[in-house]
Amino acid sequence: MKKKIVITLIFSLLNIVSFAQNIPVGAWRTHLTYRNAQSLAVAEDKIYVASKNACFWYNKSTQQTKIMGKDEGLSDIGFSKIAYSPAQKTLILTYNNGNIDLLKENENVNIKTIFNSRFDSKKINHIFIQENIAYLSTDFGVVLLDVVRNLILESYTQIGTNGNNIPAYALTIANNQLFVATSEGVKFVPLSNSINKQDFRNWKNISLPPNSVIKTIATLGNDVFFGIEKSSIFKYSNGVLTAISGTSSPIFYDLSAQNNRIFASTNKQIFQFGNDLNIEIIADQNIDKPLQIALDKDSKLWIADENLGLVGKPETDFKVYTPKGVFASDVFKIKYLDKKIIALAGGYNEREQAQNNLNGFYWFENDIWTNYNSFTQIAGSTTIPPYKDLVSVAFDTQNQQIFFASLTDGLVVWDLASQKFSNFTNVNSPLENSKVSGVLLDSDQNLIVSNYGVNDNKPVIFQRKNNGSWGSLYLNRSFAFQNDDIDTSSPVEMILDDAKNIWVRQSSLQSKGILVFNVKGESKKINNYTTNGTLTNDDVLCFAKDLQGNIWAGTEKGIFYFSPISLTSSGNIVANIVRYNDRFFLRDERVTAVAIDGANRKWIGTDNGVWLYDENTSEKVVANFTAQNSPLISNKIKDIAVHAVTGEVFFATDQGIVSYRGSATEATSRFEEVKIFPNPVPPAFNGVLSISGLVENANVKITDVSGKMVFQGNSQGGTFTWNLADYNGVKARTGVYIIFCANNDGSETFVGKVAVVE
Repeated sequence: MKKKIVITLIFSLLNIVSFAQNIPVGAWRTHLTYRNAQSLAVAEDKIYVASKNACFWYNKSTQQTKIMGKDEGLSDIGFSKIAYSPAQKTLILTYNNGNIDLLKENENVNIKTIFNSRFDSKKINHIFIQENIAYLSTDFGVVLLDVVRNLILESYTQIGTNGNNIPAYALTIANNQLFVATSEGVKFVPLSNSINKQDFRNWKNISLPPNSVIKTIATLGNDVFFGIEKSSIFKYSNGVLTAISGTSSPIFYDLSAQNNRIFASTNKQIFQFGNDLNIEIIADQNIDKPLQIALDKDSKLWIADENLGLVGKPETDFKVYTPKGVFASDVFKIKYLDKKIIALAGGYNEREQAQNNLNGFYWFENDIWTNYNSFTQIAGSTTIPPYKDLVSVAFDTQNQQIFFASLTDGLVVWDLASQKFSNFTNVNSPLENSKVSGVLLDSDQNLIVSNYGVNDNKPVIFQRKNNGSWGSLYLNRSFAFQNDDIDTSSPVEMILDDAKNIWVRQSSLQSKGILVFNVKGESKKINNYTTNGTLTNDDVLCFAKDLQGNIWAGTEKGIFYFSPISLTSSGNIVANIVRYNDRFFLRDERVTAVAIDGANRKWIGTDNGVWLYDENTSEKVVANFTAQNSPLISNKIKDIAVHAVTGEVFFATDQGIVSYRGSATEATSRFEEVKIFPNPVPPAFNGVLSISGLVENANVKITDVSGKMVFQGNSQGGTFTWNLADYNGVKARTGVYIIFCANNDGSETFVGKVAVVE
């Protein structure tokens, strides 16, 4: 009672508005695809669902959805099948690489036996649970997992005709025999301990029609049922094989026995029948590709649908219960635009060939992803024209227009006021072809457009002025580089420096290096020749401009930066080597992404994780995140974007998007929207308090209500963090603390309060 009175008093004293940020500093969250469900499991009031790269559960009682990830104990990404053991209250999660997680009431157990095995493909295709044993059908045979003792008991890996390894797709048990659907048909063996099930000669085959493909199997009573693809469901009883009429289908995704009935999922519909074999067909607009089905304790049907996610019928109608996420995991570029994060599906492959990707783009605002593409049949997508291969984006905030570079459909324009899309190609504009590789806005809101794959002596960079008129900015060998024999036909990315110079990153497969020019025709080129600067590797993969005007460039081997330049000066543009501990930083790393946060720190993405590098003069590495030491879902980083207002850092990987709440934000000019998070600080909170919305290098002092100094320091960009301890490391006690903020000359101030509850 005393604690409740203290907490109530604290809330009454707290007369400030608390602006809740989405996640605390140092926290991670995933932004994945949840609609491509692969498997599901029913556990009491929860329905667990595994999509290709993500996992979540839906609570039927509270109607809440919760995303699960590496930050909650999962060991991997890339799910295969999941199942739930009611007797042991254990969720079994399996991954395509053979990794296995057992999520129990009081512990999570990771089993790497299959993951570490010698087999080429270790995917788990089906899970059948009987008592304490989970029978796993894998690409190399059958594996028995003891759910109580958390270990692999034995495996049957050479059950093919000649003792070879063959895939097992699913299995069931009937009449004290184990039946397995394999690439050689249905095989069975007695479960008796006296039978050596590791000897292929003890496995028998059910006689089937020629060329039968069987990947699903289940038991009802003493009868075994399986689906033969491009045919029907068959019943095997006492050695007799009988086709069940009315169940023809080109493919069967799943077969299961539940509530004394057989359920078979096929494309856009589900068959169900009992011992009487009377077929009932279940179809609905919210049933598209049902890969797996399950009944809950109330006999309500739930579906893992590969196109829609979790589909259920807890009442009268089928509904979709999938969390909102990005449409697909194939993110090519990610960018911060006017308090929003936008992800482009892309793109082109490593040979810079367009992929005819129609997945569009994904828009993150107010904690919600909105997907834009032409797939009208997919719930949660906003329909747009079928523009392909979006690779770059720019936002004209003045005219409320967003420009996309499409490597297939030219320059795409989205007018936000009318919500209409249009595009420019070589048919209706001066563009030489429809391959647009980059877009950016200059300081006068004129649009700069790069054209990829243009023949020599043709324009490759265009300007579309804010009045709609077009013009070319430079021609190969006749404008910016008229005296140089240099191929400029393959620009892939552009950025603008503080002097209004345009930096063009050339294809690492063709032209290579960097071109720098301005509208006056002044230009320079940068590559690995000694006469053109000191760039030791001219396979440039990414660009970024920091808060001091330096241009950072990631290459196939290492990262460099260029100090602010003047194109009128003589001499070369020098590439500065980034050092750490007196060594060439990331010298042998493939640097794929660079982004700058509000404290001018550099977030650097590689094929081996992420580095956070402090300002270049301090030579300090702040952090290094990998898939092994953090919730980062993959070490292969494709792009990075920093949300300037919240400090959240978004990493686009080859497995999807994950974000980390950084400690630095963009500084403001005044203390107008200061946010304190969390406020109040709840009991057992282990993170740090963040104060954002501050001016650059703001001085922050924290005192208790008596005025005693507890902590002080300066902000990083627009954010100050406090670890909720005093100078001696003693944690703050329950109470209200006063926060005083001021700029350097004291002309701007802010006073706030925060409540701490032990």
